[in-house]
Amino acid sequence: MASNTHRYRILISYDGTDFFGWQRQPNKTQTIQGLLENCLAQIYNQSIALVASGRTDRGVHALNQWAHFDLPEPLTSDLRYKLNRMTPESIVIKELHEAPKDFHAQISALSKCYKYRILTTPVKNPFLERYTWQPGRPLNVEYLQELAETLLGEHDFSSFQSQGTPVTSPVRKMLVSRWVVKTSGILEYQVKGTGFLKQMVRNMVGTMLKLEQLQAPKQELRDILGARDRTLAAAPAPAQGLFLTSVQYPQALDNKCRKL
Repeated sequence: MASNTHRYRILISYDGTDFFGWQRQPNKTQTIQGLLENCLAQIYNQSIALVASGRTDRGVHALNQWAHFDLPEPLTSDLRYKLNRMTPESIVIKELHEAPKDFHAQISALSKCYKYRILTTPVKNPFLERYTWQPGRPLNVEYLQELAETLLGEHDFSSFQSQGTPVTSPVRKMLVSRWVVKTSGILEYQVKGTGFLKQMVRNMVGTMLKLEQLQAPKQELRDILGARDRTLAAAPAPAQGLFLTSVQYPQALDNKCRKL
């Protein structure tokens, strides 16, 4: 970062249904990052790079996604208002903050929270199709809860890592892993971790539901986790049920940010 630039962070909420994920694509396929960077380029008449806390896949949603960018001069206008006027209704800039130069949306993150929503009623609901997985059957919540507890703690999550994004280590620590019964037949998997591998949450959910369907011994999930072999786990759960809910940063960094 150049010494004469100014750093800002934005809080974004988006419906990922009609986008090919967060990350911009070389073939100009519509993505969240690509669309927002195009808007910033129109406003400032120059290329502005936007860095998010992490990439969400095609069809995945975000309730609270943080990103940062640098400008050569301090803000002099209501940028949040302008961006919300330029973006489709499926993207909303919720907050805009002036940030310290050592804030980095991805590197500074301590942990992230996701939720995965499943409709368990026998009859599917077309109005929830964009935001839930609908297997069309009730689920054994007690069984799923025991499986979720197996994933708590620090493990090598190679069995739940899809190919495509190289990482230095597949070891991650899960701080929260639980199933919660919501209203109207919604079952929600809530997970918080220090980091996540590509499609990790969807792979874990898909595997848990497959084991529940087969009424497999609960030990089987522990065996899959310990094997560090992606071929032993099930296919990923559909993208539309997954939401990035929040990202946690050091309190000292948050305190240095000023809401605009």
